Amino acid sequence: MTPARLDSRGASFAALAALLWGFVPVYIGLIGDVDATEIVVHRALWSGAILLLLMLLLPKLTGGMAAVRDALRVPRLRRGFSLPARC
Repeated sequence: MTPARLDSRGASFAALAALLWGFVPVYIGLIGDVDATEIVVHRALWSGAILLLLMLLLPKLTGGMAAVRDALRVPRLRRGFSLPARC
């Protein structure tokens, strides 16, 4: 990819991030009555599910899936991955 193309993509991603950041106050207002623990649990579960789906569907990330499998074979790392679920 050319530097100009990378700059264009970077600017697009920055604009999208700014737009999403602008919607944060609206989002916070809509979820004001929901318990914080429920929000954190939903975010963790949906993030994990989406990440797993992306790793299965995108061929460029197949090496990443192998790395996750290898990491899960190490008991110490497996305990570390499960630590956020215990909080």
